[in-house]
Amino acid sequence: MDLVIPQPLQDLMLSKGDIGRNWLDKLPELIKKIEIEWQIQVGSVFPECYCNYVAPAKMTDGQNVVMK
Repeated sequence: MDLVIPQPLQDLMLSKGDIGRNWLDKLPELIKKIEIEWQIQVGSVFPECYCNYVAPAKMTDGQNVVMK
């Protein structure tokens, strides 16, 4: 999965200084960890996101869910 972070969400996190930059840097690793732990496959982020990273996901049984 190529991680795309909507610009408004990036801007918000960068406005938080080091904490926001750290969150952005660790987000790809966090999503991979969640995929493994929850046994889901995360899709592309909803483009309207501006304060949370929210994306559709699919469980191993094929059920559609949303990861936030």
